[in-house]
Amino acid sequence: MKLDNVRLLVTKFEECYSFYKDILGLTCTWGEPDSAYASFTVSEYDTIALFKREYMAVSLGKSHLPSQSVSQDTFALIIRVENLERVAADLKAKGADITPVTEQTEWGIATAHVRDPEGNLIELMTSLPREKWHDSLAEEDEKYTAGPVTIRQAEPADIPFMWDMLYESVYVHEGEEKPVRAILEIKEIALFLSDWGRKGDRGWIAVSEEKPVGAIWMREMTPDTKTYGWIDDHVPVVSGLAVLPEFRGNGIGRALVETLIDAARAEGFSSLSLSVDPRNPARLLYEDYGFTKAGEEGTSWTMRTEL
Repeated sequence: MKLDNVRLLVTKFEECYSFYKDILGLTCTWGEPDSAYASFTVSEYDTIALFKREYMAVSLGKSHLPSQSVSQDTFALIIRVENLERVAADLKAKGADITPVTEQTEWGIATAHVRDPEGNLIELMTSLPREKWHDSLAEEDEKYTAGPVTIRQAEPADIPFMWDMLYESVYVHEGEEKPVRAILEIKEIALFLSDWGRKGDRGWIAVSEEKPVGAIWMREMTPDTKTYGWIDDHVPVVSGLAVLPEFRGNGIGRALVETLIDAARAEGFSSLSLSVDPRNPARLLYEDYGFTKAGEEGTSWTMRTEL
């Protein structure tokens, strides 16, 4: 089981669409201002969706009930940002009614709050340095903090886990069912990992408390072994990247990408390529490292970055 998206049921669809796209600056992956549904990418794996409240009421047989009620907030959207002061200033400049940035040392975060046109509460937050945490939080955190994550080179014994990660990386758009694992037997997908260990194969494993939690690898391909993402013999293909769901959101994916890029650069490669569904939030991660669209194949983009 996994959370697919957070869906807001709204009565002011066009205004909310504009708020999330133009004010918050989220990427719309589906829908238009005059639609009944739209989805927006927040991060690699997180999606916020809008849906007209009246449509949900009809499907539930609740159209006779009032669409609005007065009460205290019953939920809040929490969005982590890198530079809270800058983001808050940008939103204020765009006309958003946002509260001042406040440090909450008892929670180890700084926050600012804003509402969308529907009145939904949105908390923008960033972590405070540990030295600013209240003593009680530091003590409590020690009970739940996982061990440090390290990255090492992939070994032959990691191949089964890498197949798991290849399956984990199969993108499933909202509303679609994930294909069965047999999808890995399709030639074009199997070529990302089959016969691992040949010349030009390099991989890295993220490990927490001796348990593998993520993987990334690249392959040098030829016209005989090429698959999605291939550009030419001199450009290695990033053939797999995934992190176990319970370890996502901790920067492990970025650390793996940076490890691979550093290694490729050290070996003298001038560029890298990969294949990704443009609707996949992972595309935003790749763009952060300079990957740009270089072509299309089927429903996927071929992307390339110069090192």
